[in-house]
Amino acid sequence: MRWAWAVALALLQDPTTPEEQPKIRHLAGELSIWRAATSRVDAVAKERDAYVAKDDRIGTPRGTPAKFLAADALLVLLDRVTAAKDRGLGVERTKEGTVLLKMYRGNLVVESVESKFAVVSDEHGTVTPGGSRSYFIATVDDTSMKVVALEGQLKFTTSLGTTVLVEEGQTLRVDRGAKEAPKPTVTRPEDARVPSLGEAVNLVFNPDFSAGLKDWFLQDLLPSTVSVTVDKDRARSAPASARATMKSTAQNDPIFAQKIVKGLTAGTRYTVRFYVSAERWVDERGEPAVIKVGVDRSGAATFHDTKHHYEFSVMEGRWVSRRIDFEATGSSVRIAFFAPTREGRYSGSLWFDDFCVVAGPER
Repeated sequence: MRWAWAVALALLQDPTTPEEQPKIRHLAGELSIWRAATSRVDAVAKERDAYVAKDDRIGTPRGTPAKFLAADALLVLLDRVTAAKDRGLGVERTKEGTVLLKMYRGNLVVESVESKFAVVSDEHGTVTPGGSRSYFIATVDDTSMKVVALEGQLKFTTSLGTTVLVEEGQTLRVDRGAKEAPKPTVTRPEDARVPSLGEAVNLVFNPDFSAGLKDWFLQDLLPSTVSVTVDKDRARSAPASARATMKSTAQNDPIFAQKIVKGLTAGTRYTVRFYVSAERWVDERGEPAVIKVGVDRSGAATFHDTKHHYEFSVMEGRWVSRRIDFEATGSSVRIAFFAPTREGRYSGSLWFDDFCVVAGPER
């Protein structure tokens, strides 16, 4: 048994024999499975379930991106992963329900909420979640493994047996044969790009502020304690971001421009995703503050439905992504940003960039 496999099982205290073959559901792209029993590659139909044996390998016919749900627990996107013996992606599930993803080469994007999992590269290391929510990119090539934490904390256990914490907004690169445990670095925008399936259409106009604040609604919405400007010096991706500066802003007050997104279909599920970075965003006591995001599915700017109010932490000096899933009730949705609900006054700066609203199954 190779060291990484042993480390993963030791960390999770699970036996090596899966209780049953895990199930996957093909969501997007072209997906195939190399079957060890027949040495044949079988195509997986969209929106259909398929079962994966221990030595089977998942991939795509030409290494193009594809998405699937693994064991009803993990949303997985593959890129540059082909299905063949000793290649592709292995999927197993232990008796305790832990999902094990075995990587060989290529890119893997994993999204999980309160799931037990481990991503294992025999040559480089093992990734396990550090909290309830995980969203990250793992890349394996001939010389190294790279892990980019987009949301949530990760734990990476190296061949030396050392566990390194990777916070959201950080990247860890592990070179094969390294004698010392690496240190995480701040993620570069180019390392945080998730492969596109070429199917989802972003419904947000001017998502990266390349047209300034055009189509972002500011007038008569912001209190005098808030200003919003375009910042070309601190963008997650070129050419710009939008900076909101608050000075003693009251709880529940708007802190950023509202966005109306049109072209939705009632009854369809959508995902809102954006990136945010902070600088001294604090309450009156100097404690770090959260942001509140309201999603008005009627598009009428009422924001009365508190079930669709979401509070998110932000990171000092780091770009982190935040996501909201919702079902459309009409042809438009309005998104707004507020100071926290907790009573008090809030000050500091927030930067926003790379907004996206897309349709498609997230589960």
